[in-house]
Amino acid sequence: FVGGWLGDRGIKLSVVSAILFFSALYTLLIAVTYQSIAPLFISLSVTAWALLTTIIFFFIPMAALALLSPYLIKLLVATTGGAIGISSGSLYGVSTIGSIVWTFATSFYLIPTFGARATFITVVVGFFVIACVCAFTARTSRLAALTLSLVFFAVVPAPALDGRVIAQTDSAYN
Repeated sequence: FVGGWLGDRGIKLSVVSAILFFSALYTLLIAVTYQSIAPLFISLSVTAWALLTTIIFFFIPMAALALLSPYLIKLLVATTGGAIGISSGSLYGVSTIGSIVWTFATSFYLIPTFGARATFITVVVGFFVIACVCAFTARTSRLAALTLSLVFFAVVPAPALDGRVIAQTDSAYN
């Protein structure tokens, strides 16, 4: 609904970039703070805890990314001369293939090979890179995109060097 409304107000690649930047920053915030947020709800039943933490961690970025489909369809229709069927079919086809490929890649290769946290951070960086490409392609304020880039990489967590943790890794069950 909101993505279609935004598309009807005007189509700009900078809006796509802004949505991706927001999703990347929120997801990064979760990657940095999940170990302190999840225990806050540990007194709940396992089902309620899992549901609540999943909503907190994933609802906002997924809702933001859901805005993109109708918005991108509107953008594609404008660039293809009004071919709504081809535009929406192409977008959903690419989306479906990407979902299938990345579901299998994540489940069977990325998480077992690199761990859940590294895979999560890689997704965040991917969002961010695509957002930067959109920002520079849209010829929006390159200074703003550069500033967001610097802020983003300044916030990316570095390993803690407090002397107490010798090694930390994901388990095979993460």
